[in-house]
Amino acid sequence: MSLEHISPDEVLASNDPGDDTQRRYRYQAAYSAYASLSLLEDNSEFLELFCEHHEDTLLKTRDSKFVGVQVKTRKSGLKLFKATDEKVLHSLKRFVEQDIEFPGMYSRFVLATNYSFWEVKDNSSNLRYILNQAKDINNEGQLDIPKHLEIVINKIKKRFSDNTEVTQEAIIHVLQKIEVQELPKFDDMSSRIVNSLKSVYD
Repeated sequence: MSLEHISPDEVLASNDPGDDTQRRYRYQAAYSAYASLSLLEDNSEFLELFCEHHEDTLLKTRDSKFVGVQVKTRKSGLKLFKATDEKVLHSLKRFVEQDIEFPGMYSRFVLATNYSFWEVKDNSSNLRYILNQAKDINNEGQLDIPKHLEIVINKIKKRFSDNTEVTQEAIIHVLQKIEVQELPKFDDMSSRIVNSLKSVYD
């Protein structure tokens, strides 16, 4: 389509970030709507869902545990998410904070995105690799932390204030509970909700 035929409702504003911000919030809300449909499934794991309450989406399980979800969005054409990206580290720190504030209440955490995670090499930038390294640690006094995992742990620790005591073990404990999830693209989430609705309602 040539530029002279594009109307204002078809493109994001180039000089106003507001519509892009709203698009991201709408996507997070759409994710919560999609996740809420799982409450209607027979033998669902989940009992309740909360939006923007401690996490982007907070799910309460039938055994009174919680699943905290952070949704990170990125438009096409940009670099893939890395474990050392500021947005990713912010989410990891957020999960650690929640696990410390509510000990034993979170069964797992989910870092979800409409984009993809970088997996070119097994190093500190590869989030799935880092999470798998954490899961391989038995957490019973083991001191030999793999160097790539240690890099990410130290980056998370640096994001806490000096007067906040966060141990290496506490961070590893949280990393062991994190799952990554790749979601539909910006324009595909609505159709995913519609299709899921059809499976729940006749």
